[in-house]
Amino acid sequence: MDPALPLHSLLSAYADRPPSPSTPLSLFGVIHTTNAFLPLLKQGSQKKVWLMSSTSGSHGSQTSEQTAAYCVSKAALNMYGFKLAKALEGEGFTVLMLHPGWVKTDMGGPKGEIEVEESITGS
Repeated sequence: MDPALPLHSLLSAYADRPPSPSTPLSLFGVIHTTNAFLPLLKQGSQKKVWLMSSTSGSHGSQTSEQTAAYCVSKAALNMYGFKLAKALEGEGFTVLMLHPGWVKTDMGGPKGEIEVEESITGS
């Protein structure tokens, strides 16, 4: 059996839904922004990095209707957050991975489970 077959099958299932041009930004934009601000954060008293992720990047509960590319970018972001936390743990940093919920926005659509106001309160 061709080991690439399952991946090919997964990606071809989304062939009618190409990745968004913003998909690389979901990962690389965060990495570049974090790297740019780290010198300032290291000088501060509240050493916190918050990364906006999604359960779409979770291996454990993959029920998302998002494109494969979006899910992969969020899984990569989750790993980046994990590695960043390990790299900065000796310097007193807290790295948080946040999932805002399926929010009724332009991206989340009308089927979203919560309103923006509820998402931003963190409840």
